[in-house]
Amino acid sequence: MGENPQGTALDIGGLQVEKPASPPAVASLPMEHRQGMDFGGLQLLGYDLAEGSYRPGDWVWVRPYWRANRKLGEDYAFYFRLVDEHKWLWAEKVIQPAGDGYPASLWEEGEIVKGQHVLRIPPDAPEGDYYVGIVLREPAIAPSGGLLDRLFGAFAAGGYALDMGKIHVMAVEREFDVPTIQHPHPANLGGLVEFLGYDLERTGFSPGEVIPLTLYWRALEPMDISYTVFTHLIDEENRIWGQQDNPPREGQHPTTRWVKGEVVTDSYRIPINPDVPSGEYVIEIGLYNAATGDRLPVLDEKGEIVGDRILLRKVWVIANDQ
Repeated sequence: MGENPQGTALDIGGLQVEKPASPPAVASLPMEHRQGMDFGGLQLLGYDLAEGSYRPGDWVWVRPYWRANRKLGEDYAFYFRLVDEHKWLWAEKVIQPAGDGYPASLWEEGEIVKGQHVLRIPPDAPEGDYYVGIVLREPAIAPSGGLLDRLFGAFAAGGYALDMGKIHVMAVEREFDVPTIQHPHPANLGGLVEFLGYDLERTGFSPGEVIPLTLYWRALEPMDISYTVFTHLIDEENRIWGQQDNPPREGQHPTTRWVKGEVVTDSYRIPINPDVPSGEYVIEIGLYNAATGDRLPVLDEKGEIVGDRILLRKVWVIANDQ
């Protein structure tokens, strides 16, 4: 359901956030799940969690509402965890109740604070039900990673952990065999993706038509960034006369869901500008981070950067009156 938000950021100025004169009434808080669990002076009043169906690689958000029942004077940290029905740990991060920017030691007695935390479902997580929860991280407990920690209940028993809810991870159909490709064209993009080649049935078009193009990718490594594919029809001066940019499979199979070795077949229909002059053009493709605009570099066999785009076959556009 959720995915890590991305986009271009623009700094439009600063603002001053001040504490309210008095905390809001607990009954007025728009919490999806009301709780009232005490963690030694830090009370979890409730939280928001979108239960339902997710896909591997999606992001799970939880938004807890906390109240300091006393002047805490110390910081709190929790494990934010995702475990399966067999109590096996699939994802985890250490969080502070309201984030690193506002530790609990700064809160006043009676203060109510809303946190916001996100945990990514691993791309290779199998289909099934999973449980989301938090576990109080005592100062004497080292970061997780051992077998005992991975088999740590659904979550810890007693008053130091909370099972927040269940989500379902759906199955994703994957291909690992390389199909027959009309135009093999291997290229390495940033050591993360291998471009295998493409299908292009014809090379002659008219203004206003669309160019049907099928691209073939293979994941070299798991990716935390959802890359966007660009497909451009350009002239010899690199002016764009047609384009279709979107995450793979029109956003239905982003790179954050790919697993190592997976082969992805990705189809496009590039619209040609109706007023394009007759002439010779070329199709360029590649991948970029929509949050920054940075393209994945194209690497040679030595791992050195040779560009940031892949040029495919030339095509010809002929106006109907010529």
